[in-house]
Amino acid sequence: MNSSNKQLPPEGWLEVGALGAAHGLKGKIKCHLLTSLVEERTAPGTKYWTRISELELESAVAAGTGWLFKFVGLNDRSAVEPLRTQKVYAERIVEAGALITDHIGSDVLDQNSNQIGTVAAIIDNPAGELLELANGTLIPSVFIVESGTEPGVISVNVPDGLLDL
Repeated sequence: MNSSNKQLPPEGWLEVGALGAAHGLKGKIKCHLLTSLVEERTAPGTKYWTRISELELESAVAAGTGWLFKFVGLNDRSAVEPLRTQKVYAERIVEAGALITDHIGSDVLDQNSNQIGTVAAIIDNPAGELLELANGTLIPSVFIVESGTEPGVISVNVPDGLLDL
């Protein structure tokens, strides 16, 4: 286990889940992911950070509503037990060749090509980033259907009622 004295995650890393109890005797631990990017977050080699250590994912297996993670070098129950209840952080994922923060200043169009507003900020959220528009509207990034095809424009497909709040 590579110890880390830092109390804050590396700059730009996001909270993506929380570790639970050790599972079995061979170094597996339960993990509840808080992200829609499950495939990317469960790939072998994924780097994670906790207040206790920096970790590299060896394997991940779906288990009920969560995952069983096995980290490189943590080969028994006693090695993973200190990680119980730790929040896990991972690097921000680049989407479609650009970081989501590159969308600040872009116009946002709904599925009917109506302009909703302009992106003023990106809010980090454990479940995924939120686009904060200049008018105060919040749109989860999971509703982005197209960005980058036309510079400065993001197309979203929002469910009925989301913009009425």
